[in-house]
Amino acid sequence: MKKFLIPITLMANLIFAPDLWATTRPLIKGGVCISDSFKGKFSLFACEHIGQVTINQIYEQGWKVVNTYSPSRGASHTTFLIIEQQEE
Repeated sequence: MKKFLIPITLMANLIFAPDLWATTRPLIKGGVCISDSFKGKFSLFACEHIGQVTINQIYEQGWKVVNTYSPSRGASHTTFLIIEQQEE
């Protein structure tokens, strides 16, 4: 009988353990920011979560830039930033 309970106990731990970890870590929000004319640190980005901001303001408001993308087609200077909340 004990040999039968061991696999069941192990399976229950594997199934429910991720749920225990997920509830102890806060969810992190993320979003996208877009600028049509990149001018360095003075560029204004339209961000879906925080509105019109510069890169410095993104960090001041508790977000961080985790990735950038700038397509190189034509004379377009469109720049995309991927942002997420900084962990506390």
